Amino acid sequence: MTDYAILCEKASAAKNFASALGGTSGSFNGKSYTIVHSHGHLLELVDPKDQVPDEKVSKYRSWKLEHLPWDVNDFSWEKKPIAAAPHRGSHQSSARKSLTELKTAVKGCDAIVIATDVDPSGEGELLAWEIINAIKWRGPVKRLYFADEEKRSVQTGFREIKDITSQQEDGDFFKV
Repeated sequence: MTDYAILCEKASAAKNFASALGGTSGSFNGKSYTIVHSHGHLLELVDPKDQVPDEKVSKYRSWKLEHLPWDVNDFSWEKKPIAAAPHRGSHQSSARKSLTELKTAVKGCDAIVIATDVDPSGEGELLAWEIINAIKWRGPVKRLYFADEEKRSVQTGFREIKDITSQQEDGDFFKV
């Protein structure tokens, strides 16, 4: 078993984390880890008309003023993998394939550690939770905070990994 799956936002961040910790997998500060990464956002909202009960589909298919404003409580807020997510330095790759690869990569890990950018808007946290939910992860989630991707910052963050009780308790997620 591996203690931590370190979830980075993009390949370049994963490379910097690997450099700081001594490889894409290994042990640091008494904890085993493997570094995984996204290619940015992998999910998008399902079309509005597909998020509402059948009797409301025609209303949400229309943009007539009489149907506006929409009632946010009518929506299921479902997400789906983006059809094709390009990533720097290679051809387009399927978001669904990336999610499958991430799910496989975190099997056998005790916890996922969110190591996405610490954005004032919470975007990095949103990206991570979208992935965690999409792969149906049910294990513990933790957070590694870092000021930048320099060796000292990543190593300090690793030594101070924080527990996240749940998505609903994650204040950084609710900035979104």
